[in-house]
Amino acid sequence: MISFFGDFLTTLSSVIGFQIPPSDEPFLLDETVVFEFDDQVVPHTILMSAAVGPLLKDESEFYVRCLEANDQMRPTLSLYEDTLYLHQRVDPSISVENLKKELEDFKSALTIWKSRVS
Repeated sequence: MISFFGDFLTTLSSVIGFQIPPSDEPFLLDETVVFEFDDQVVPHTILMSAAVGPLLKDESEFYVRCLEANDQMRPTLSLYEDTLYLHQRVDPSISVENLKKELEDFKSALTIWKSRVS
């Protein structure tokens, strides 16, 4: 696993501007976005995850529709206890330029979702 995730961390290091040591452990960026290797749900992908905020009970039908596409390589939602999370899958061989764009897009989506639940 470390070769896929280690290569990804090297790419991420180039995007964020500081060295991340190779590891099998999830990496936390800016105390918000977690990167972890997924070899179970969608094999050989990196999962970016971030907590959005508390679940809004009155929008449960909307959340159900958002959760239907969780096997996609685009931002998706999940629920754990009473917290809403945003996730996105990334190919571990993504280029520096594409990862930079994906990370910016993910953070933008996170900002939008956080504003919706606050």
